[in-house]
Amino acid sequence: MTFNQINNEDAHQLKDFVYLAIHVNDHTERPDRSVLEVPQIMKYYEGWGRQGDFGLKAVNEDDDMIIGMIWIRLFESEDPSYGFISDEIPEITMSIRPEYRGQGVGTQLMTKLIENVKTQFNALSLSVSFDNPAKRLYEKFGFVKYEKVGDSITMCLDLDYWNGATSW
Repeated sequence: MTFNQINNEDAHQLKDFVYLAIHVNDHTERPDRSVLEVPQIMKYYEGWGRQGDFGLKAVNEDDDMIIGMIWIRLFESEDPSYGFISDEIPEITMSIRPEYRGQGVGTQLMTKLIENVKTQFNALSLSVSFDNPAKRLYEKFGFVKYEKVGDSITMCLDLDYWNGATSW
């Protein structure tokens, strides 16, 4: 597996990875792909390459398929995202193809993302459903609960104190 920066040629795949990032539990049917056209969802992938956008992709070396993506975007208080905390704190979106989950891809992507952006930002945020197994990964990286919003939590990682260690 190789890790590379998301570029403009990859931007069209962000939409698919946003869809993969939508958490559904065992009792919930996956929403129709039309959910990707909801403005609150579109903001996570539309117009890639604006100020503050940065992301990484995990690529299977055997077939060059992107198996996971993680990226950050800045949002504004006038049009906040689900995991919005402030105009200066970018929000993370991450998803891994289902057949590659539980194999450390997310851990590697998160580590590499943080290492790349920790000198540019003081913190990172994200939104995660209470029952999403990825919540445990975020907690191991030091993300803490910031705010409860419906059936999700906004979490924050203070990068000034992150030293690369996770509590494995």
